[in-house]
This record gives sequence, structure tokens and C-alpha cells, in this order.
Amino acid sequence: MTDAELRECCQKWQRVLRLQDWRINVKFVDTEHMADDALASCTPFSDAKLAIIKVSRPDAVDKSGLFAAAFPEHYDSERLLLHELLHIPLHEIFDTDADKQLGILQEQAIESIADALLALDRG
Repeated sequence: MTDAELRECCQKWQRVLRLQDWRINVKFVDTEHMADDALASCTPFSDAKLAIIKVSRPDAVDKSGLFAAAFPEHYDSERLLLHELLHIPLHEIFDTDADKQLGILQEQAIESIADALLALDRG
């Protein structure tokens, strides 16, 4: 997937998730710009309805930590993007800084929702 295709994909999922009123800057980044061996990240700014989403470059996944090394087939740019987009409407609901267990549960819920949406979209 190219940078342009990633932006197109973001626009598609923004429509589906009704996030068209958000300005979302989405881009591929090298893995050294990701924290904690993450494959993607989202930083939402609710007051400005702005979010920055970073997705690890596909060609750098094999260098991006234990998770990617153990599950290379799990890398899917669209899935990672969708997962991060789902954080936008949910980030205000969960105070993951206050409760680590809550953060884990939120990640599990987002994973399930992203998988379901992609399965529906891809048939």
C-alpha cells in the first residue's frame, strides 16, 4: 500500500465510522518512530477534532519487535489503520492511564470490532 492509498483508505473508513468532521493526518513511518514495539499509533486531539495516525511501513515490519516477528501474517495496513481510527471515538470514554486492565480490555474490544468491520467489508 502506498501513502496515497493509505490516505484513501483513511477517507473510506472515516465515512463508515462517521468521522468526516475530523482532520486526520495519516502516514507511514519507520519503526524507530513507534513506541513500545507498536505497529501503529493514534494521537487524537478532541478539542480540535484532529488526529495523527502513524502506521509502520510494511517493509519495516520484520524489524518492529517481538509481536511482528512472532506474527508476520498479522500485518495488514488497512487493519492497523482501522484499529487506530476506532480509538478516536473511544479515547474519551476510557482512561487507560488510570487503569492498565481497562486499557487491555479496550484494545481487545477494538481488535474485535476492527476484525468484524474488515470481514464485512472484504466479504
